[in-house]
Amino acid sequence: MQKRSTVYFFLLITIWLILVPVNLSCEGSWWNDSWSHRQEIDIPIDTNSDIAKYQPIDTRIEFDESCWAKNEDEHSIRICCLNGNSWNELESQIYNLEHIGENQIKSCNIVFLIPEFATGNEQYYIYYDDSEKPSPDYPNHVDVEESFYHYEPISGYPLESYYYKIIDEGYIIYAVAQEGQVIGYNTSQHVTKMNDKVTEVKPKNGNLFAAFDFKYCYGEGLFGYSSTSQHLVSKEILTNGNLMVAVGIVSISNMGDLQTTATYKYYHCPTSNTRIHAHVRHETLKEVNVYSEANTDGTYASLQCGGVQSVSIEDLNFGQILPYMHVFNERGSITKYSLDTDPEYIPEDPDIRVLSIEDDVDLGKNAWISFDEGDTGIAHSVILSSNSIVKSGNDERDGIQINAFEMDYPHLPGLENNLATIQIGRNSYESGGIHDLIIPGDFIVEFDAEFFSSNTGGFNIVQHEADIFQELAKIKPPSNDEFIDDSNETEKHALSVFIHLSPSMPIGSGLSALSGLDFSYINVELYKNEEFTYAGTAVRLPMKPISELDELTLVKQISAALFSFDWKNLSFFKKICFSDVESGKYTIKIYRENPFFGKQRKYIGFTALELNDDTKTHVHCGIEGALHVHASDQNNEDVKNVEVILLKNGNVVAKNQTDGKGNTIIKAPCSISEKYAVKILYNGFMVHNDTIRLGYLTNIIPKKESISIERYNLKINVFDLWGMPLDVDVNPVLTSKEMYESTLISGEKISLNGYTFSNLTPSLYTLNLKYKSYSLEKDINLDSDMELDLDFPAEFQIKVRILDSRGLPVEDAKIIISRNSKQLETQTKDSKMMFSLPPGFYHVEIYDKDKLVGAREIDVFGERNFDFITISEPFFPVLIIIITIILVAISAVFSYVKKDKMYFLLILPISLVIIAVVSPWWVLQGSSSQLETSTNMFLLPLEFVTVTTISDIMSGELASLPDIFREYVGLIPIFSMLGCLSITSSMFFKAFNYKRFYNA
Repeated sequence: MQKRSTVYFFLLITIWLILVPVNLSCEGSWWNDSWSHRQEIDIPIDTNSDIAKYQPIDTRIEFDESCWAKNEDEHSIRICCLNGNSWNELESQIYNLEHIGENQIKSCNIVFLIPEFATGNEQYYIYYDDSEKPSPDYPNHVDVEESFYHYEPISGYPLESYYYKIIDEGYIIYAVAQEGQVIGYNTSQHVTKMNDKVTEVKPKNGNLFAAFDFKYCYGEGLFGYSSTSQHLVSKEILTNGNLMVAVGIVSISNMGDLQTTATYKYYHCPTSNTRIHAHVRHETLKEVNVYSEANTDGTYASLQCGGVQSVSIEDLNFGQILPYMHVFNERGSITKYSLDTDPEYIPEDPDIRVLSIEDDVDLGKNAWISFDEGDTGIAHSVILSSNSIVKSGNDERDGIQINAFEMDYPHLPGLENNLATIQIGRNSYESGGIHDLIIPGDFIVEFDAEFFSSNTGGFNIVQHEADIFQELAKIKPPSNDEFIDDSNETEKHALSVFIHLSPSMPIGSGLSALSGLDFSYINVELYKNEEFTYAGTAVRLPMKPISELDELTLVKQISAALFSFDWKNLSFFKKICFSDVESGKYTIKIYRENPFFGKQRKYIGFTALELNDDTKTHVHCGIEGALHVHASDQNNEDVKNVEVILLKNGNVVAKNQTDGKGNTIIKAPCSISEKYAVKILYNGFMVHNDTIRLGYLTNIIPKKESISIERYNLKINVFDLWGMPLDVDVNPVLTSKEMYESTLISGEKISLNGYTFSNLTPSLYTLNLKYKSYSLEKDINLDSDMELDLDFPAEFQIKVRILDSRGLPVEDAKIIISRNSKQLETQTKDSKMMFSLPPGFYHVEIYDKDKLVGAREIDVFGERNFDFITISEPFFPVLIIIITIILVAISAVFSYVKKDKMYFLLILPISLVIIAVVSPWWVLQGSSSQLETSTNMFLLPLEFVTVTTISDIMSGELASLPDIFREYVGLIPIFSMLGCLSITSSMFFKAFNYKRFYNA
């Protein structure tokens, strides 16, 4: 009997060890149960810094499971950020989808921005599903368009460009040149940073540019160079999404010895900082010999700032040289160089060297250069992903060397062009060595770069930006270097415009530039769909560019000047010829610049035409007339922003808006016989429609028109389905079918849920309110001041999971959700509960058998999943510890009865192991007068739980543990139980014999 009781004792212990739970688990926090799969995205930067906010994350995702996606717009992919206990869906964009079947993909590129609330502790996940999901419907922030301008203020010296227009929230941020020229210099692969809030690309709206062409000098003179800025091979809009646009350009040199393939990506940026990324591949198509005296001996990129100043030509005044240049050098430090903001003109050698090849200045690993105002203020920079970029080249030294220079050229009494340039190029010289003047035929460099600008951060912010860019460049998807040329073979024509009755000084624009005096000249502007495309001076004798005169004798200079006139195109009438003009409808406006009387240009001629072939047109000019319009309302208050449009045969001749005093002046050519249509618009409505004549007297005394506009106010108060003020912005807008020009009128927020529309004209409006996928439309007939109360129908599904202090489900809990004076109460059958709540902030309390075990605030602004960690303690650890203590006591009795301490010594360590497994393995507690917090790590289940109690908050959170940590630490309970089982089984088989057991 004693042996049998011993066997029973060991069997009891074995069964107990088997029954001890070794893999209690609790699902981690999940954004939305409607999505089946997720993968974490590792962000390689510290997102806590200010410069990290809104940084673009552009990376390739390989999906572990099947992912439903039709295209870039219809897909199941969402980017979600877990910030503490809160989930936030981030706007995102996908591109370059790799399909594995119909509507299924295995990988894609994803773009999103680091959110403003980032603290460095948040986590990012990509959620996706194998079944169809609604389209994300994110707002479109960016756009890219192809465009062209030709501006020739001085005959023979055009500024022209075919370019990609990069647009963010309606403003042009960059112009990426496909091909073009500026005063003889080619511009392919040049990226111009535009001034703030620019809507039109003109030279005067440009700030500075970064060039990513491959260039070297083969001879003396300003134009003795070969560059991939010279000839466009192909171009393509690669991506035009809601957060990012990308274009590709391939160009070669005129000599056919160099080629550049570049991809430019612009990411939406809500801050004042701007950045555009470039992936650049330069290569030689044959061996190149560099001019022995050249500093430009293989330039990969450059940054150029400068200022053009003209006393007499208004549009030729833009840009500036900043006072400092900074370089991150190969010694790992930043070097400052002072610049002359108004460099001296040196006829013999206009190239003023700041750094030459012989100075042997190389870029360090944080490779960047900048023009700036110092520690703070404006800074423009080019940042490279690495200083090791040479991919091939026989005997070619890796590394990056820079040179820099200033110049005042051309220098004329009436035109000054100051510029400063930093060039990033080949590491062709080391101190004490020989200048490497041969670029091998197999030479290739490839790198990522960023053109970055800040209005306030100075050069210091460039260093921080470089740290981030170089890390993010490592996760960027590889660029496709093969582009499909999307050039449309649009039929182009020549347009010759002959100007009559327009007296001015012969060669007035050239004389103005040469002398600095205000000589009058005729300027012709060409518009397509009201967008500026061409401009130039009308002359009887056109000019060709004058070659460099500095190195010629006086006789040869006079001869060159005479031959600069295009005698073959001498005309009796003033004319201008526009070549390569696309078919379409155009308007032509004629101005007299620097008029004999007055300082402002005079609008003296207008015509419109439809161009379908080579065309000649004649414009008879006159004098400028003026129309003065004053707008007021029924209360005799002045009305601002009333648009006055002057039309001729349906074509816009001129337009302007009233100022704060309700006044505006419209100028147009005078005409006794012809009438103009006058349309006056306010908020898209036509409030006045008339025809007028602008007689010659209006050149002296403007014709006057006064109009009265009825205006009323509309106020709306928006409530949710609980009857409380709506806690979210619904961005109300008004529109009307009665508008002459479709216009969206936005309301102004005046309180939490109140909006006002001021100064509305009487009409039937449609009011639209929208928040995420919810919208509300209402027709409003406005004929007086009105105030409306509206109920907005938004409700979001909230899934709640109640967990105890270990992260295990709690059943039969009571949940009370309250907001202000209203509350919702329900009882859970299991640990999960689902609610539909209007957007807003709520207080949630959890009760377990009428005991308050959890309380916290939640925000509901979309579908959310919440895990509520309560202070409720599970019973199983207590039960296991009690049973373990009983077993220890039984083993002590056995040992005493059997007079064999083996029983006690065997059960005691096993019991301690069991108690250790069910007890917290790591504990941290802290408290103050108002706050108590405790952090515990448990093995059963494997969770890292923090519980905080403060005022009316009693809640906790589960830390997200890495999968590899869970896999390895989760083995501890299993191996502990297996160890205990092996000990008891080995002792059992040593102490007893099966045969004796059955014979007993």
